[in-house]
Amino acid sequence: HPPLLSPEMDHALAAVTIIGWPLWDTYVTWPPLLRARGGEEESSARWRAYGASAGISWATLACAAYALRSGKLPSRANMLLKTPTLSSTTSWLPSFTTAVCVGMSIDSWSPTLAIATGRSSEAFEGSLNESSFSTFLPHTVSQWFGWLGVSLTAGLSEEILYRGFLPAYLQSLNISLPISHLLSSTVFGLGHLYARKSEEDGFASNWKGALFSALLGGLFSWVSVVQGSLFIPAICHSLIDLSSGSLSLFVRARARRRRLQAKDE
Repeated sequence: HPPLLSPEMDHALAAVTIIGWPLWDTYVTWPPLLRARGGEEESSARWRAYGASAGISWATLACAAYALRSGKLPSRANMLLKTPTLSSTTSWLPSFTTAVCVGMSIDSWSPTLAIATGRSSEAFEGSLNESSFSTFLPHTVSQWFGWLGVSLTAGLSEEILYRGFLPAYLQSLNISLPISHLLSSTVFGLGHLYARKSEEDGFASNWKGALFSALLGGLFSWVSVVQGSLFIPAICHSLIDLSSGSLSLFVRARARRRRLQAKDE
């Protein structure tokens, strides 16, 4: 397997993907938000975190765009940014795995739809409060639009890097396709290990989130391989991320209305 660009650029982009991005999120993007004490301070910290997260995404995407434009990417890699071919969607295995992937992304919206249609939100509110990621999610409509940008950016950039570039890079080192995707999914999971708030306002690693992300990354990898495309994984990735922010917005809005009603009574 030939280098994707030049050996130096391959190694640099791989280092950013494997090491730089997780360290950026762990030590730059999220800590100020975790330390914020509510109110305007937390709101400002959340916006800065969204900007920092999208910033490194677009920076690494710029490298990927250069790789695409250079024409040096082997056809088997090509970032897999193409519509799934008809032949790849007619056999039962690609269709089944694609259905699972799409089904998960649709199901992730069921709590939000339940609340939006007037069903009880107490259970979802408790689940959200216990979530290790709840601190990062939007609290207001304007923040939801910021989260929309983060979700769309993550769906595109992370799929390009972790299901497109990194497996191709590992294969250029004579690592087999299954192992390259397994390693890439593991790295993807570890990239979601950033700290979360724990008891007594301390900090702890988000191992559950990292494990879920690794498994989800494995599913996305499988779909990208059997379909030869990142089209569906990128869309599903964005939808799953966006569903979390939408659930947060609806649950918090419902909780605020209940508090106001209780005060009026």
